[in-house]
Amino acid sequence: MKVVSSQENALEFDNGLSICGVGENDCCAVNYIDFEQFEKGTEFPTMTAGQLIDAISMKEDGFSLKDSQGLPKWAQARSQNNGYYSRMTELFVEDGDRKISLGELDGELE
Repeated sequence: MKVVSSQENALEFDNGLSICGVGENDCCAVNYIDFEQFEKGTEFPTMTAGQLIDAISMKEDGFSLKDSQGLPKWAQARSQNNGYYSRMTELFVEDGDRKISLGELDGELE
């Protein structure tokens, strides 16, 4: 499966699956997942939603997923703020109308 869209808090694949983050945002903090290493066209093994969930390696401050060459791609959880730090982003895998939570990530301050 190939990445067809990679942007802040959303990663979409050509088979309809997506990975997204929903951050806790307020007046002083913006929390998001940085999909910088997941460039458009990057290939991953073809997976179902369940297989994708099993393939994601979660850490406190982000997650990784191995591409079709077996190389891990890292998505960093980030937080931009002006002195106030709030809890981070919740990670989801979406498959059509199904939205499956993988848990919460804490951000790295920028």
